[in-house]
Parts: sequence; structure tokens; C-alpha cells
Amino acid sequence: MKLTVQVKLMPTMEQESIIKETLDGYIRTVNDLVAEFVMLGKLKNRTSADVKGSMPSALKAQAIRDARSVFQKYSKELFKVRKSTTPEEKTKLVKVPVLRKPVAIWNNQNFSVREGHLAFPLWVNGKATKTSIKAVVLER
Repeated sequence: MKLTVQVKLMPTMEQESIIKETLDGYIRTVNDLVAEFVMLGKLKNRTSADVKGSMPSALKAQAIRDARSVFQKYSKELFKVRKSTTPEEKTKLVKVPVLRKPVAIWNNQNFSVREGHLAFPLWVNGKATKTSIKAVVLER
């Protein structure tokens, strides 16, 4: 069973800048990994230790999963174009997807909900720290 809860975060100015940094770093990491996979022409096993960036390891691991997914979708589309029989299809240009919307994904293992607060890991002062941010649960 999946449970989706809408939560409105109300971070301080400092927390907001840290969150924005994290979101931008996450997207940058996914795009860098996809570019690496495209250059190699195949998926390469990566761990959070292999990924450079100032993010908690849980976010690095999720970025790796997302990059693998993006590359696999790109590869399937490329294979479909190469396999096609019509000349128009064969000349079709397949673009490598580039993610632009700032996003980060925390799973149920690395965040916690407390009364009036949501706590999840962020990169603060050079290390991953579970940060509690004021939040309002909108609906359940």
C-alpha cells in the first residue's frame, strides 16, 4: 500500500538555501551520470562513493538509480530508431534527455515526520545531517 501525503515546508532562509543547493546538485549529478553513460555507450556500476558532490549518500544512491532509468529509456529509443525499416525513422535524431526541474527524492528510510516538523538528511557544514524543518501536513 502506498500512502501519499502533501506537506508544505516552511524552512528558514538558511534551510531554504541548503535545500535549493541540494536540489540543484541532485539534478546536476543525474545529468552528469547520464552523460557519462552515453559517452561509454553502456551502463556502468556506480555507488554513492563513486559520485562526487555534496549530498548525503542516500540522495547519491537515488541519483544513480534515476540516471540509470533515464539512460535506459534513451537506449531503448535509440535501439527502436536503429531497428526501424523506414528511411525517415532511421534518420530521426534521438536526443539525450537532460533534466532541468530541481528535484530530490527521499525515501521512507531516510526521513521522519514529527508533529509540525519533517526531518531528512541535508549536507550541512561538510557532512550529512538529518535536518528538522517546520512543516504543515495539508491532507492525508
